[in-house]
Order: sequence, then C-alpha cells, then structure tokens
Amino acid sequence: MKIDNRRRGVDDHRDTRISKKQKVLNEEELETKLGFDLYTQGDTRLGWLLTFSPSSWEDRDTRKVYSCLDLYFVCQDGSTFKVKYKFRPYFYAATKDKMESDVDAYLRRKFEGQIADIEIVEKEDLDLKNHLSGLRKTYLKISFDTVQQLMQVKNDLMRAVERNRENNNAYESILAAGKRKEQIDDFIDCIIDLREYDVSYHVRCAIDNDIRCGLWYDVNVSSGIVTFERRLDLLQRAEVHVCAFDIETTKLPLKFPDADYDLVMMISYMVDGRGYLIINRECVGEDIDDLEYTPKPEFEGHFKVTNVKNEEELLRLWFSHMREVKPGIYVTYNGDFFDWPFLENRAAHHGLKMNDAVTKAKLGYDPLEVNPEDMVRFAMEKPQMMASYSVSDAVSTYYLYMTYVHPFIFSLATIIPMPPDEVLRKGSGTLCEMLLMVQAYTANVICPNKHQPEPEKFYNGHLLESETYIGGHVECLETGVFRSDLPTSFKLDPSAFNKLIENLDRDLRYAIRVEGKMDVESVSNYDEVKKAIMEKLIMLRDEPTREECPLIYHLDVAAMYPNIILTNRLQPSSIVTDDVCTACDFNRPGKTCLRKMEWVWRGETYTANRSDYYHIKRQIESEFVDGPKSKPFIDLPKVDQQLKLKERLKKYCQKAYKRVLDKPVTEIREAGICMRENPFYVDTVRRRYEYKGLNKIWKGKLSEAKASGNSIKIQEAQDMVVLYDSLQLAHKCILNSFYGYVMRKGARWYSMEMAGIVTYTGAKIIQNAHLLVKKIGKPLELDTDGIWCALPGSFPENFTFKTKDSKKKLTISYPCVMLNVDVARNNTNDQYQTLKDPVNRTYTTHSECSIEFEVDGPYKNVVDLEDFGGNRKSSGVGPIPIVRCYETNRKTSGQGASSMEKPDQDKHLDYQGWLDSRKRKWKQVREKRKRQRLDNLGKSDGVNGVGLYFKRQELVLTHSYWQIIQIVPSSQNGQYFAWAIVDGTMHKIPVKVPRVFYLNYKAPSSEGFPGRLVNKILPHGQRCYNLIEVITDEDQYRTEQRKLAAHLADLEVEGIYLVYFPSWSTIHAVVVTPYKNKELSPQGLNKQFREACQALSIEAPISVDASSFKVDYVGNTKDADKILQRTISEFRFQLHGPAIAIIECPDVNTMKSKIQALEDFPCVNIPLNARDSQFPIGWQIIAAKTGMQHCVASSRWLDERISLSRYSHVPLGNLEQDWLIYTADLLFARALRDQQQILWISDNGIPDLGGNNDAETCYADEVDQPIHTFEGAYRRVTVELKIHNLAVNALLKSHQINEMEGSTLFGLDEAMSCSPAFRVLKQLIQRCLADAVSSGNIFADAMLQNLYQWLCSPRSKLHDPALYRMLHKVMQKMLALLLAELKNLGATVIFANFSKIILDTGKRDLLAAQAYCDSLLKTLQTRELFEWIELESTQFWVSLLFMDQYNYGGVQAKSDQTIVNPQVESNWNIAEDLPEETRDHFDSIVSDFIYLPWKFAQDQANKQTNIRDDDSCTPSITAAAGEMFQSCMTEDLREKIRSHFTNKLFGIVTDLQKRGKGKSDAQELIKRVCVVFELDKDAASEIQVMIVQIMKKNLLKIIKVKEFAPEADFKRCLFSFALPNMICSIVIQIYHFGSYCNDFRDLDLLRDRSLLTQHWRCNVPQCGQPYNREVIENSLLQIARQKERLYHLQDLACSKCKQIKAAHLAEHCECAGSFTLKKEVTVFRKEMAVLLNIAVRQKFELLKECVSWILELDSVDQAYVDE
Repeated sequence: MKIDNRRRGVDDHRDTRISKKQKVLNEEELETKLGFDLYTQGDTRLGWLLTFSPSSWEDRDTRKVYSCLDLYFVCQDGSTFKVKYKFRPYFYAATKDKMESDVDAYLRRKFEGQIADIEIVEKEDLDLKNHLSGLRKTYLKISFDTVQQLMQVKNDLMRAVERNRENNNAYESILAAGKRKEQIDDFIDCIIDLREYDVSYHVRCAIDNDIRCGLWYDVNVSSGIVTFERRLDLLQRAEVHVCAFDIETTKLPLKFPDADYDLVMMISYMVDGRGYLIINRECVGEDIDDLEYTPKPEFEGHFKVTNVKNEEELLRLWFSHMREVKPGIYVTYNGDFFDWPFLENRAAHHGLKMNDAVTKAKLGYDPLEVNPEDMVRFAMEKPQMMASYSVSDAVSTYYLYMTYVHPFIFSLATIIPMPPDEVLRKGSGTLCEMLLMVQAYTANVICPNKHQPEPEKFYNGHLLESETYIGGHVECLETGVFRSDLPTSFKLDPSAFNKLIENLDRDLRYAIRVEGKMDVESVSNYDEVKKAIMEKLIMLRDEPTREECPLIYHLDVAAMYPNIILTNRLQPSSIVTDDVCTACDFNRPGKTCLRKMEWVWRGETYTANRSDYYHIKRQIESEFVDGPKSKPFIDLPKVDQQLKLKERLKKYCQKAYKRVLDKPVTEIREAGICMRENPFYVDTVRRRYEYKGLNKIWKGKLSEAKASGNSIKIQEAQDMVVLYDSLQLAHKCILNSFYGYVMRKGARWYSMEMAGIVTYTGAKIIQNAHLLVKKIGKPLELDTDGIWCALPGSFPENFTFKTKDSKKKLTISYPCVMLNVDVARNNTNDQYQTLKDPVNRTYTTHSECSIEFEVDGPYKNVVDLEDFGGNRKSSGVGPIPIVRCYETNRKTSGQGASSMEKPDQDKHLDYQGWLDSRKRKWKQVREKRKRQRLDNLGKSDGVNGVGLYFKRQELVLTHSYWQIIQIVPSSQNGQYFAWAIVDGTMHKIPVKVPRVFYLNYKAPSSEGFPGRLVNKILPHGQRCYNLIEVITDEDQYRTEQRKLAAHLADLEVEGIYLVYFPSWSTIHAVVVTPYKNKELSPQGLNKQFREACQALSIEAPISVDASSFKVDYVGNTKDADKILQRTISEFRFQLHGPAIAIIECPDVNTMKSKIQALEDFPCVNIPLNARDSQFPIGWQIIAAKTGMQHCVASSRWLDERISLSRYSHVPLGNLEQDWLIYTADLLFARALRDQQQILWISDNGIPDLGGNNDAETCYADEVDQPIHTFEGAYRRVTVELKIHNLAVNALLKSHQINEMEGSTLFGLDEAMSCSPAFRVLKQLIQRCLADAVSSGNIFADAMLQNLYQWLCSPRSKLHDPALYRMLHKVMQKMLALLLAELKNLGATVIFANFSKIILDTGKRDLLAAQAYCDSLLKTLQTRELFEWIELESTQFWVSLLFMDQYNYGGVQAKSDQTIVNPQVESNWNIAEDLPEETRDHFDSIVSDFIYLPWKFAQDQANKQTNIRDDDSCTPSITAAAGEMFQSCMTEDLREKIRSHFTNKLFGIVTDLQKRGKGKSDAQELIKRVCVVFELDKDAASEIQVMIVQIMKKNLLKIIKVKEFAPEADFKRCLFSFALPNMICSIVIQIYHFGSYCNDFRDLDLLRDRSLLTQHWRCNVPQCGQPYNREVIENSLLQIARQKERLYHLQDLACSKCKQIKAAHLAEHCECAGSFTLKKEVTVFRKEMAVLLNIAVRQKFELLKECVSWILELDSVDQAYVDE
C-alpha cells in the first residue's frame, strides 16, 4: 500500500512536470510564430532588449530543470529573437558570530538536493554598528537551481529565524551568561536573519547582470552559455512594431457585454501608423469602405477596411495579420479587464487559441463618446458612424502612446530592472525601491527586509494606535480674483524694506557669485543695478500705504523635496540614534559628522494604560478562539492575535473610559543625520541632474545642427533630446516620491523621521518666505513648495549684470534673489562630508545648499476660491495647518490684585494652586480661632495675682508651638520627658505613652484583653481574622506578659503584633594626667582654635580671645568630673534662654551619671571616631588640636542635625548616631501606618510576624549575588564603571520590569505577602527622590544612595528578608537589562555585579575610548528604564588579562592620557599558594605576557600616526587596518610564545630542578602560566591553543610529567564562599551628616587577597577600619545553621526524570528511577569544610565548634545509613 502511494506520488509529480514542460513548449511554439525564434548558437547578434520574463530550462542530458530568464530582442532590421539566460536564484542568511562555516556544512547536509551552492560573502550592512570604519557583515549566499527550491528552503528557514530572533537577544544572553556553554545540537538555531529572499526572480537577475530593457546588447551563445555586452555607443531606440487596437461588441440593453453570448462587431487597429478595420457583417448593417480619420495633420489615420461574414472569420483574420506583422507592443484601452479577456473567450468559443505571452503596454484614453445603449442600434442603422467611432479610439490610443508613453516607459525601463509592462503598472513607491536596490547592489550594500510595524509600541504609558509625521503646509490666505491691470491696496512694512536695503549688497553679491558663478569684480554695471534697486526700495519704504497694479508671482522652490534630501544628505540609513553614534569610531569630542534636524510627530493612543493592556493580553492568551475549530489564542498567527487583541482593547476602552482613543498628540522631535553614511541613496537622487545636464548639452547640439541644416544630425539630436528629456523626467517623477516612499507600508528603506524632516524643513522654508512676503506685499496662497503672491507694481523685478568682456550677461530676478539668500543662510549644510580615501576612511567637509526659489510670472491674473464652507484660512489640498497655543501665567497688578483669587479652583486641573489657596484659608481660620480663645480667657473673672500668672503659663504651653529637642525615658515605665522650647523658654515636660498591641483571633472572641475591632494589613500578607487593637499602660502590659504568652499558644490566636516607642564664648579644657608635664596653655588653645576655624573655613567669633580659654590639670577623673559639674552649673545659672548639651565620648550614659548637671539639659551625642582616640607620646598637643577642631566644627554639625531633624520630623536629641537607618526606619514606619499596615519592628533583624517565625529560615538574607564574568585577554582599552543608585532605579522601575517578565518576576507567595509593603516602600522612595531632585535635599539624597544598605542591614528595626529578596530580584533583572543595553551600544561586558561593571570599549587608543565612554553614559541617561542609574568611570586599562575579579592583571591608563614607564598591575589569587620565589617567576612571566603585546601595539600605532594624513576629519582605525593590525599582533604573540616565553620558562624550570626546589613547584608554575596564556582566546583560535599546548608539553617533559596525566591539569577552586552585604559601621567623618562609612560589599573569604589575614578591613580609603569580627562570626554561624537546616529538610528527586518525590511511602519513581538527594552529602560536607577552614584560619572558636559538631553528627548519620 505504501509502495502504491509512493508510486502514485511520483506519477503525480511526473505528470505535473510534464504538464509544465508542455506549457513551456506551447509558449515557445507561439513565440516562434510571432517571430521570436530561440537563439541557441551562431554569430554574435546585436539586439535591442524589448522585454524579459522568468521561465525555465531543461537540460536534455540530465533532464534537470533550471530557472532562467527569457530575453526578447529586436534587431536593427526589425527582426526579433530571444535567448534563455540561466541564472541561479539566491538569498542571504546571517548567522551568529563565527558560525558561518558550521551553518554552511549543516545546510548542505540538511537540504541536499535542494541547495545548489553556498558561498560565504561580505556585504556592507548599514544596520551594523560601526560599519563606517569599514566593518562588513558576513552572510551565506545560498543559491538554488529553481525558484521553487528557494521558496521551500526559505519557508523552512524563516520559521527557524523567527524562533531564533525571540531567543537571541542581549537580555537573554546576559541572563544565561553564568551557565556553562552547551553544545549546539542544531545549527539551524544559529541562523538569525534572512535577507533579499522576497526579491522577484526576474528582478534579481536583472539587477545582478545589469539587464535593462530599452538598451542595445551584443548577444552571443556558445555551448549553451549566454553572454551579452552592453553597447554604450548606441543610444537610439529600435523600431518596434506597435499595435494599438480597440474592439466593439454587442450587448443586451442595460447590460455589460458578456463574452459567453455577445459578439465582436469590429476590431480597429493601427500598426506602425497604418490603420485597419475588420467588420463583422453579422452585426453591421452594410459593408464599410476604406475610410480616413485624421484629427490633425500630424496624426494621419488611413484605414483599410475588411468586411467578413461572421465573428469567427473576424478573429481568424486578426490573428493571421498579427502573426504576419509580429508587433512587439500591444496598446489598448482597459485591455486587461475587457478587450483581452473578451477576445480570448470568444476565440475559445470558436475553437481558436490565443496567447498574450508577448509584452503588452496599456494606456487609458477616451477621445470620443457614444452611448453604449446605442452602439448595437447604430451598427445596424448607422454603420459608417460606428466605424468612425471605432477607428477614432485606435488613432488616439496609438498616437498618444507613441508621443508620450513610449519614450517615457522605455526611458524608465533603462534604469528600472523590470520589463516595460511592469514599469507601467507599478506604483512610484515600487519604482523608487527598484532604483535603490540597483544602487545598493552596485555599492555592495545588503538590502534590508521589508519594514514591519511594531505590534506593541507605547507612548506615555499608552498603546499607540497609529503614528505618523506632519506633512507640508497648505493654506489659502486670500480669496477672490486678482488681476495685474486692476489696482490693489497694499500696506507695507517699512522695517522690512529697511532690512532689504541694508542687505542689498549682500544679496546682489550672492546672486553674482552663487547663481551666476562669476566674480563681482568682473561685473561692469554693479553700482548701476544696485542704485536702481535701491531707489525702488526706498520709494516703497517711504510710502508704505499705496494702491497700484500688482505683480502676480508664483514663487516656488525647484524640486524642493529632492533638494532638501541632497542638501542635508538625508537617507533612511543616515537617521541615527544615540546607540549607533556611541558605537561609531568617529564619535569623538568636537565631531561635525552629526547634524541635528527637527520634525513633527503625531500619534494617537488608546485610553487604556499599559497595565490595562497587559492585563487584557494575559486574559485573552488563556482563552480559546471560537470558529470552525476552536483552538487556543496563542496558536493563531501573530497578525490575527494582534487584531483580536486590539478588538478586545477597543471594547474595554469604550466601556471603561467611554472612548477608544485619546486626542491626537503632536510634538517636535529631533533626529540626528550622519554626514558620513554610505551615500548610495543620495547618489540615486542626484542621478537625475546628470541626465538634465546631458539634455542641456544635446539641446545645444540640436541648435547647432539646425543652424548647419544637416537633416541627419538634426534627427539624431532631436532623438537624443527626447531620450535624455524622458530620462530626466522619469527620474523626476520617481524622485518626487522619494520622501514619501520611506513611509510606505512595507518599504525596505523605511524612516518616519526622514519623511518628517523633509516635509517639516520644506514647511519652514515656505513659512519663512511667507513672513517676508507678508511685509513687502500680499501673500495669496501657500503651497507645499511655493507661494502665490501679489507684489506692488513698483517692486524691483528683473535686472541684468553686464561683464567687462561683454560676452557674458547675468539676468536676475530680485524677488527670487532675496528669498534665496535667506534660504541659503538658514538651510546651508556646513557639515556635508564626502569620502575622500576609502582605504583610510578619510573625509572632506564642505558646505552644500541646492534649495533655491524659482520665479514664475508675473501672471496676468489668479483666482483663489474659498474652501471649507467659508473658512478662507484653509484649502482643499493637504492637511489642515496645526495652530499651537501656549498659556502664560500672568500676575495681576494694581489695587485689589491680592484679593482676586479664585475660591473655586478645580483641584484636578491645578492641584497646587488649589492647595495653596486652601492653606491660606486654613491659616486665617486657625489664627482667628486662636485670637478668640485668648480673648475669652482674658475676660475670665476671678483670676488675678499668682493664679493669673500660672494661668498665663498654662496658656503659653497649650497655645504655642513646641520645638521638641529631645524625648528621654524616665525611671517610670511608659513615662518619658520631652525637652521642648516653648515661647523662647526650655521646658521639661512629662509625657505618658501607652502600649499598643494587636490580637488576631481566628474566632470572634477577645476575653481578657478588651479592645476594639480594627481592619489593618498584617505583615507578609497574613490573613486578618478578627484583629483586636488593645491600648494599655506599660505597667499593666508588663504584668500581663504571661497571659500574652498563653494567648500566643492558643490555637485560636493567630499572632500578637507589638508596636514599640522606644553659645557660651568660653572653652574650658580639663586635662587628666598623673604626670606633672603641662603642655597646654590658653594661648596655645586660642591659636589652635583659630587654625581650626581657618582650616574648616569658619569665621572665628569676635568675642573669643586668649582670655576665653581655660586649662585645668587634674590627676584623676573624679576631679575632672567635679570641675565639669561646677562649670556646667555656673553656665546653667548664668543662662538666659534655651540650651542643649553636645557630648562626644565613648560612654555617654556614664558621663551623664557622674555629671548630674547634664540632667538639666537635653543632650545630643556626637558619634565617636575611633581614630581620634589613638594618640602617640606627647599626646596633649595632638589631643588639644583635635578637640579644637571638634569644637569649631560642632556648630556646623549641629546645624546639619537641626536640618535633619526638620526633614525627618524627629526631635533633635532623639536622632540616633546612625541617622540613615534610623530615619529610613521612621519614614517607612510612618508610610506603613498611613496605609493601615501593622509594623514588624524587631531588634535582631528577624521581623516580628506575630510570634509565628517558624517558617522563616535561619539566615533569610542569604541570596545569590549576581556576578557576570567573561574571561579573556582584552588588548584594547577597557573601562571600569561604578554603579550608583541601582537599587533606587530598580525599585522605581519595578512595575516596568514586571510587565516585561509577563508579571512573573516575583514568586506568587512572596509577591502576595510583601507586595503591600513593597508598594509603600516605592512610594516612600518616590517622595525622597522628589525632595532630592526638586529641592536638592542632601538627606533625601543620602537615603537614596544608601537604600540597598538599609534594606539588607539587620540593624534596621524594619528589616525584612522577604522585602529585601524582592528588591534583589528586581535589581538582578535591572542589571541584566543594563548589561544588555551596553551590549547593544557596542560594548563588551567583561565583569559585572551590583557595584561595578568592566567593559571592553573596542577602541585601540585612550582618547577614542574616553569619548566612547562619555557617549555611552550620555546615551544611557536618555533611556527611560535607566533614568536614575548613574555610571561613573573610575579607571581605564589599555590592556587587561582577566580571569575573574580575584585573578587579573593589566596596564592602567593615566588620567592625562600619557603612559610613561607603564607598570603592570597583577592580582592573581591562583598564585597565592606558590612559594614566594615561584610566585615572583609567575608574576614576571604573566606581566611580560600582558606588557609585550601592548608594547608591540604601541609601536605599530606610532608608525600609523606618523604616516596618517592630517586632513582626516577625525582619526580612526579602519576595519581593514584593524584586521591587519590584529593579525600582526597575533603572529607576534605566537612567535613570542614559541621563543621568548618558552625559553624563559625552560630556564626557570631547569633552575628550579637544579637547585632541588622540588617537582611540585615547577609543575604548579607550568600549569598556572599555561592556564593564564589560554585566556587569550581572541589571539586565537586553534593555532594559539596548539602552540601553548606544545609549550606545556615540552615543559612537563623536563619534570617528567606526562601531558595528559591528572596532575598536569590545573583545577580551579570549585568552592568559594562570599559573605554577602557586609556593611562597615565605622564613623569616618564626624561633623557631617554621613557620619558612618556604610560601605557594603560581599566578602569572598577564600579568594580575596585582602582577606587572607586575620585583619579584615574596610576597602574605603578614607576608612580602612577593621570590621566587627563578632558580627561576622555571628553571620557565619547563621549561614552554617541555614545550610544544615536546608540540607536536612531538602526534597528527594528522581535521578532519572528529576521530578520531586510526591508520595511519601514510594520507594521508586513512576518512571522506575530511584530517589536521591537534591544536594549530595559530599557537596554538603565540602561546604561545611569551607566554613571550618575559615573558622580555623580566622580563629572563630564558636563557629569552629558549631561546624565541627555538624560534620561529626553528619558522619554518624552517614555511617548509620551505610549500615
């Protein structure tokens, strides 16, 4: 059965092939009858290409079919022939980098028998970054024997390409960067793009082989191979037989002719000027004699008439005559849809066959009219009239075609790679594209694919429904009839004429120099012309109001849009964005290659926002689509998905927002135009002017021929004038559509920006001209490219400049000149650059402006009609002009201005204004009520004397503002004292604070703790059952603690949530010393005080002098306490006003207990800097100097603290020393409280979740820190960037990232639990950001900079690991997106984490790298997604060898861009365990490996600099030079490995062997050196690796180790341990708000060289203090417990299918696989061993004991399992 089916399929295929073959044979037989014999061999023939068409050709030997092109030629004698030109169709495929050969081999295997050949070619891809340096894109040119094979393979590959495009993006590659590179299973996944796959076969063949219709060729056929050579000496067209025909048919009344039963009555046709008419006597009443229809003498129409019996004879006669005359072109009116189908059907009715395989050109023209209903009747009653009517169509069609269409079409066909038939049919957009494709092929430019609009594009958070640009400006300004013989009233502007008079000399010189191309000195009558114009202008200026006959002009810009394109070098590929410029080598400081131009964008958006759209999208993606067969929505084609999604969105918008679209939005945008882009597009536009110049030359020759009377030369010149005039007109018709083509749907070269720039620039030119004409005359109408206007009759018109030699004259039109000067001043492109040296990529710069006005007129009259129902400001052509209105805020002056406020302002329209007015009203009401209360109290009776005094004090306290300085706890529970300044007096006021807690009952009960039922949000999204708020005093709370514990154990109580509220001018120094040496004196303190004031730029108080200082020496601290007690008491007694105490000491509480006088002041503590307590011998002077500095700076510190107190709304004395964490906690707590969320405050870093913390992990802060490492040798300039505000940006952009991830960024449980708090945190940071940006608040800015440290710090009272993990996830995604954007901008990522990024700039010199880096950072600032991220370049490397962050070396660049005596910085952790001598050898060899290639590159660069041409616009290393440079550098490095490094290592290893240093040292040295050498992957490929392996093999032989022995392989440390988020809490800057270091980093305890000692210190140079070892050990203990707990609680997974074990009692998986631990015991023991190693090395005894116990216990458990 299968065999039968297979045979049947083969038979069907054979039948199909036979039928196609038979069809081809039939067509060739017909073409032979029509005179186009197949030319297969013989002498070379000269032929004029009439047309061509795709066909096929079969090899007689192999019976294999090939695609070919049939070419139809006309000889000089009028004979015809055709040839079959074999050509392989092809398309291009792009692959991933360096995968071309692999994909080539794969495709040959996969599509064997379909693909004829694959060639690896280099094309210039204008989408390729930095292609101007000479870089070219490598493509696979895949060729086929037939078009059918191409389509089959293309369809298969296109599906793979679409899939690969979705997977192959920079973002995904960054996310997968940490994973091991997997082996490629299917190389089809490496194909990322297909190009030129949709080019028609005949167009492809014509482009590649320069085949054009209407040209002469020498054609030769030898051994079946067709060759042809264009004859450039033959320009005249061949004489082609042209047949224009028309048919008349019968018809039923009120019916259209039907070929099934209606008949052909007449066929009239003209062949080469001779007319013929065939009459069907079945339908015509009488015989018709020969007739003549000659409407004009030059259009002769003599017709030979033949009368036949019936329709069949009519058709046979016409077919016979056509075979006899063999016309090459048929011309009809509506022939495609009527004449040809009707004739074909009637011929088939009579058993005749007709084939229209030859070329047919059509023309629409209707010279005479006869009522169709009368035709049949007239044929019988008035046959002569019908005959005349029939031949009139043939005559008019023939002569119209020969006069206008024939030269135009074949002129176009000489430049368009299409047959004349298609040239006539296709639209101007297609012809534009054909011209561009020809030019692109000539320039070796790969054509882009047809533009596909973005399905999802947003504007201001709303989906765009459509977008476009604002086109040209058209406006009718005046309506009516304007005649040059009727006076018109003018009201002129004298200032405009003053300006014209002032610029007259400039304008005339411009006309002579630019328009006339003459020197001003050669003009003899310059002063005379200038005087004549001046007199007229002065007369018009002095009499501005006049009535006189007007001069009516049409001032239009000649070929405005093409000239705008030429002037500004506009082309779609020249419209560049920041990322394109950033990656370009020519992007240097002071660049002139980027020209900025404006355009107007217009867009319409849906009313639904982005979130609505994504919600609808997710909803519809889960649905099934109803239809004949219901299927999932995601299975629909992309286009159908988008249509249905938009339909759903429209319905939602209409329902939710009551309208679908918002009002259209317009905005002026700016686009950058590259002045160095490949000019193939501009060259295509410029070609028209070449033909225009040739046309001018032949017109001159025609004049000479007419003067000589030579008729042959006259005819030749006339033909050439017609030829070149047709060519330039053909170009003009196409070029006028060039700006519109770039916005055509499906255009290959698509650019909305270019179209917008062209039209906006044109509109500005016309508008500027309009402004001038309005002042000097009367503008009538604005067109897209001109102005109709009426100027006063006395306005200067035409003037003639005469030259001194009297041979040359220049006639100018002054109105045209004055406009052209303004156009040149405003539109000249001074940045136009032309490639001078393609090899070295050097350019020349010049000015360009081909935009000029032309003057048409003066006209006798012009009529402007009113349009749009009386709106005289508009016209019916083009878009309605856009009028923009801008509102300004104006203040009302004069009396009553302050009272003119709007009481009913709309807060939705002007919220700030509404709020300000309300605040003023509220203030007035509050002050009025206060006055009323005071008046009422003053009128109280019976209060006088002492009572009145205390009453007034009470009024002051209760009705004045309190400035709270500090709140301190008292000895009683729940009672505090508030130090407050009230009415200028310090008060100590008792405040009682109740205890508040919440009980969450599962059952509706509240026994024992009465309270009120509230509705609040619990931490981590826990369910709120019956939440009772209990408010009690502190004493009662403490007595009820046991009861609370019992409630917590009750199953009905879900949790208990708690809320906690925890200028005197004398300086007195007391020195405590047991010795008698007294080094301090008041004079010395005074000097130090003033030096401190000068150092801190603080003006010293005038009242402070030497007498203000006092020094006491005591022997013990008790005496010092007494002196301080007495001094403070005296100060308190003399004080008249509020005061606070500022204390700086290690133990503030001890000092306050010893000095009781401090209890009378609110006390503020200054953080203590540990360095200030480290004094050497002779410490008194140093301590005094430090003390004076602190005294001087204390006022500044206090001012900052006061400002911080005001910002955070916290009493000054209650600001904790680490104010950042304290203030952040406080602001966050307030924000949570405002959103009705219960706080999770705790002191140990574990959030209070109502006592239910069992589900929390022991060390919940442990997360995987993202580290992206790409090892290698980077021989070009690299840069290290420090990242600022990554956490802030990630938080603020979290919703965008979540939408990009399909709302799956956060896990479901975690997102549900922390999302309310996360939203509140985001709102808080938004407010801080607004404070920092709008008002420049330094405290808000500091909080933003330390956001991440605060969230990950356990010292925070509101520390929540889940909240931190959420932000950490967003930061990971944000970092990946940032790296992807950097990759898109042309950078190569070497290393990245949350704090820094190292990039390879790809530049060879430091200047270019710095310019690239600056451009890169500026570009990133324009990206909305990275709005708040700041990148700071910290250092550059001119050569870098990078393995990871602990193993690298390189040559650093200096800031002054000069490198003198470069030093190689080495940091190799892999060499730490080598002996010191061996480590020195390692450093020396690796340093040479870094330095020597760099030195070679420097020498080569210096040579290039010496020979470089200084005329280059910007220095650059071209791609060709770069490849050669890299090749030389690679070869030099290989040679050095063979000789220098091998010999050096041989000597070192031999020396180590001789001195008995041991085999292991030499072996480890060899392994480490070789693994470092193998980092240089770019230098090569397999050859480099092979050279290193040979070197390694020879060196191992010396120490007698085999090459593939296990000990010969270098094994990197597989286990590393990083302690995350270590925060330095050391005070490094006392008198500044940022008093704590707060630097944070991850400590790699195994690989970081700086941590190999026991002194772990902060990395910040200004700090350098040791970390708190107790905190570190505690963190390590928590991590150890965490790992142990997770190990014991881990799931079992199937070793075969990897599924988690679900059934507890099952011994085997359903797939029969056995269950194993997800983390093996060996891995766990190695992790614990790492911690044990750290504990032993750092002497962490508690950690050592804990880990040892875990390992011992695990060993016992394992032994039990083994048993």
